Amino acid sequence: MKTQRANYKKVLVLETTTLVFAAAFFSLLFVASLDAVGSGNIPPENSVLSGSPCSASFCHDDISGGSVRFTGLPSAFEPGVDYDIGVEIQGGIVYGVQIAVVFADDSQAGTLTSTTNGMVNRTVNGTDILGHSTPLHSGTVNFRWTAPINPQENSVIFKVAANSANGNFSNSGDRINTSQATVPQQTPPELTEKLFFAQFGNGTGLTSSIVLTSPSATNTITGRIDFLDDDGLPFPVAIAGTGTTTTVDFSVPPLGTVTISTDGQGTLAVGSAVVNSESTLGGVIRFNISGVGIAGVGAGVPLSGFITPVRRIAGGLNTGIAIYNTEEDAVTLELTLRDAEGTPVPDGTTTIVDFPAGGHLAQFIGGLGEVLFPDANTDDFQGTLVVQVTGGNVASATLELGTVAGEFTTLPVTPLE
Repeated sequence: MKTQRANYKKVLVLETTTLVFAAAFFSLLFVASLDAVGSGNIPPENSVLSGSPCSASFCHDDISGGSVRFTGLPSAFEPGVDYDIGVEIQGGIVYGVQIAVVFADDSQAGTLTSTTNGMVNRTVNGTDILGHSTPLHSGTVNFRWTAPINPQENSVIFKVAANSANGNFSNSGDRINTSQATVPQQTPPELTEKLFFAQFGNGTGLTSSIVLTSPSATNTITGRIDFLDDDGLPFPVAIAGTGTTTTVDFSVPPLGTVTISTDGQGTLAVGSAVVNSESTLGGVIRFNISGVGIAGVGAGVPLSGFITPVRRIAGGLNTGIAIYNTEEDAVTLELTLRDAEGTPVPDGTTTIVDFPAGGHLAQFIGGLGEVLFPDANTDDFQGTLVVQVTGGNVASATLELGTVAGEFTTLPVTPLE
């Protein structure tokens, strides 16, 4: 009887061990069915990138039924933006899943991060795939996709393969389903509207602030500010809170406002600024000179000729003119200084040929240094400046500046008849 009991116990232990092993084996088989859990990589024929994952390699017999679909896909994506997306699987007791986001050649598009427990990242031929590491007891899987910063194509493909398993610890009776969706890159809005600021500067106590307002009660208006130097080339500017840049992207909420300001630091540097937007904006540039004052200048209107009042008091007030070429080609400028009676001033004419596309000019009418009319007598002068353009239009701004606080203002620019 002792021997019989001992043999009985041995058989019982053996049968129990076999059942436990079988359960563990088939559970592992279920997990391995989609992602070869014993390896850091997934066999390509088993992956979501293949034409028939799992069933193609006879992991599962793939009976009909069940379903899988993406939820929360964006209608279009923006480069570098995070998107929270879901997958819903139906028709099973337990589930397995693989998710990939790729370009047309199955190369990786962006990055995948699981927000559901039991999901890990693995690779197939260098492409990142998000898949289960243990059987999932819910058919809902959530993840975060970060769109590529520099997409190699203008669309990406979301792919998913799912196993709606019956939990019988066998590869029979399971349902393999796949789904995919193509999401295009969001087309940037066409920036058809422009505001021209002929003068923009920063440094040595000068700050420039561009203030934009939206007249739309319903739409957020997006756009970009380009900073340009005297030759119409990108002009690096130190923007407060952003750093040194040649462009600034912005968005103005409905009936809202946005201000982009320089930091006032460093050596004085000047150029021009162009605001490009998808629809009409209001805009002004506000200059703040430490110890002198604040002056606001509206956007310049492209003109083929204009007149502006000017004056200069030796050792005191002086008038500066800023001109920006709004054309895509060079133009010719003819500048004539006239007295209060409208008579041309001796040595008060200058011609600038081949003023470059996007070019910038900013000078005082007279005085020391580089001025518009170095040989004209502008001491205690009051009159006008007439500018005529050949070959296109320019935008301009006129500023009167003194040496004491409060002597800082803008002057009107009027089209010639």
